[in-house]
Amino acid sequence: MERNEINSGSITGSVVVAGSGNTINTKLRVALQNKAASATDPVDIRAEFAELRKILEQLQTPDQGKIRRALDDAGEELAKPEANKAEIGGALKRALGYAGKLADLGDEAMKLAPHIHKLADWLGSEWSSLLT
Repeated sequence: MERNEINSGSITGSVVVAGSGNTINTKLRVALQNKAASATDPVDIRAEFAELRKILEQLQTPDQGKIRRALDDAGEELAKPEANKAEIGGALKRALGYAGKLADLGDEAMKLAPHIHKLADWLGSEWSSLLT
């Protein structure tokens, strides 16, 4: 009988499989502290969106064109003096939905999480679904 061992430090946010010839199918769900930004800690929402965009545009997916178009919609609305949060939220939801179809989103999910959290906080409670 073969013995499989895994020795590791912290593996938070990882998927670990022991054995040989195993096949797995998993979705990584990132949980964040539900902590609102304080008034002394203002969020530059355009900078957060720019970081989110940079990460999403680097993904290798057949839906990359759809992701870019959704991000263009959000960016266009965000550039307006009176941005419509519902339009921005809808566009972000579309982009993240296409990105979420990737089986190997793991590391990028960890990079995306803080930006998604700040954008969802700014958009309001009705957009907390962006966090799942």
